Amino acid sequence: MSPNATNLTCRHEGSSLTVAGEIDFDNGGAVLDCGRVAIEATRNLTVDLSGVSHSNSVGLAILIEWLAVARRSKHKVTFAGVPTGLLQLAEVCQVTELLQPQLA
Repeated sequence: MSPNATNLTCRHEGSSLTVAGEIDFDNGGAVLDCGRVAIEATRNLTVDLSGVSHSNSVGLAILIEWLAVARRSKHKVTFAGVPTGLLQLAEVCQVTELLQPQLA
């Protein structure tokens, strides 16, 4: 995925997926698809989110869906550099335990 109006990039190389920029309602579908393709193509994928400058509930929903994609594919996904705001949102939504085992 190339940068768009919200300055978002999603790049899959080898066993890594790097997401950077803002994740929002306008680009959430594209981010979801980018990750889904990477997870299905990679048995053990690390998703680097350290470059995400802003996200809302869409970002959290995407992480949860990526976990489901990995489970269906019998692949593993690990999240690295998850922004504090997304971790706080996960805590408020009481889904931290879903993400915790996959945090690097």
